[in-house]
Amino acid sequence: MWQHILGVGLLIRALCLGVQAWAMAHGHPNWQNMVFTVLTLSQMAHVLAIRSEYEPLWRLGSGLQLRPLLAAVLPTFAPQMTIILPVFHPDLQYPSVESGRVKLNVSGPSRW
Repeated sequence: MWQHILGVGLLIRALCLGVQAWAMAHGHPNWQNMVFTVLTLSQMAHVLAIRSEYEPLWRLGSGLQLRPLLAAVLPTFAPQMTIILPVFHPDLQYPSVESGRVKLNVSGPSRW
């Protein structure tokens, strides 16, 4: 158990620090948004990944068994995208992430 916690924690840490280093090296003013998005989405990907120890999520089936898990993940994912996408808040003075960088953030956790 502790090995899994340590391994996943180090992986998420490395992913977040890698995004932070890349964004800061390229001078992106909203690197904090990018790092927080990667952290949030990687945690949600981890929740989906640990649904079963041996079977992937798509083999477990859908329906009633998956609904509580999605009911926990989607309310986290939706506000996160609402906050960082400028389409949802054009009048706010909040630094948004451009769409190309959102693709980078969303595709990051799903690759491991």
